[in-house]
Parts: sequence; C-alpha cells; structure tokens
Amino acid sequence: MNVPARFLCSIIAVSLLFLPACTKTKVASTWKKENLQRGPIKSVLVVGMCTDPDTRELFESVFALEVLKHKVGAITGYETFPSNTCPTPEAIKEKCKSLNVDSVLLVRAISQEEAPVYQPPPTFETALEPVPFDGYLTKSSAMGIQTGAYRRQMLIRLQTRVFDVATEKQIWSAKTNTINPKSTYGLVEELSEKIISALKKDGLIAK
Repeated sequence: MNVPARFLCSIIAVSLLFLPACTKTKVASTWKKENLQRGPIKSVLVVGMCTDPDTRELFESVFALEVLKHKVGAITGYETFPSNTCPTPEAIKEKCKSLNVDSVLLVRAISQEEAPVYQPPPTFETALEPVPFDGYLTKSSAMGIQTGAYRRQMLIRLQTRVFDVATEKQIWSAKTNTINPKSTYGLVEELSEKIISALKKDGLIAK
C-alpha cells in the first residue's frame, strides 16, 4: 500500500499507541546510482516529508545530529521551509542554490501494516513413575500447559533518498522496516543510525 508523503506524521503517531517495547529497524534494500562520479557528501539539506511540525522537526533534527557526527554539514528543512507544508521539488531546488549544500536527504513513509503474531504456549517435560517394559514409558514428551496467545505487531516502512544538487538526480535510496517502535524518537534514532551506516558502506559518507 503506497502512502502519500503527507501521511508520515499520522502513520507514526497512530502506530506508536499501545505497542510492545520491542523495536527493531532493518535496512531492507539500498540502491546506488551506477558509475557515480562524485565524492562523499560534504553538506546536506535534511527534509522529512511530513506536515506535522513536531514530527517533522524531530525527524530532521535527529538525522542532522547523526550526520554532524561524521563531519558533514547539515541544514534542517524546518529551518528553511514553512513547517506546516511539505516543500515542493521546485522549492527545494531553488533553496539549495543559496544554501551551499551538495546533497538533499528526503525521508518519507511508504506503508504501515498491523498483523497479529501468534505466541505459542510454554512447554514442559514431566517424569512418570517407572513402568514395565524396561522403562520405555518413564517420561512423557514435551507438552503445552496453556493456550497460545496473539500479540499485536506493527510494521512501518520508510524510504530515504539522497539527491545530488549539481545534477538534480537521485543518487542513492534505502527502504527500511521498523517493527513495534517504542516512540517516535526511538524510531528516528534507530533509522538515522542505520541510514548513516548504509551511506558509509556505499561511500557517500566518509569513514
């Protein structure tokens, strides 16, 4: 299910209600432009495609702070564009000319899925009293003593894309899966760490 960029904030907000405290973000796939003729990112504009000011500011700020750890200059979108609207490609292009950045990093929601996950019951092994036939039936097999249960699992898919300002072309992208985020901050923190690690692996952030 494709989700328009403006629904990023609503997806995150709804998904974080009443979830188990088990968060895990994984990079599902990455793509890098073939024969890319440019060096690592030196300065980047970080934009979260979300109309909710608080969620957008959090996404952009955490990403920017993670980028700065690697000596890359970072400018957040909420400081550059109105916080209650998603900037258009034309607005981003125009602004980049005056910001002296060489790259743009965009984060947007792709989809969310909620599904019940079956939790099997605990098992035990019990000993029986000795019986004839040389103890052949002295123990029972493992048995469940309770019924199984279903727990709620939320899967959030996000896409991160990097554009080269000089050519105005996409040069890198990644899709990530996050299961049961504990909080918006926890989701963004894990996401930013995974994305920066993937960018370093592909040579777009200097090691």
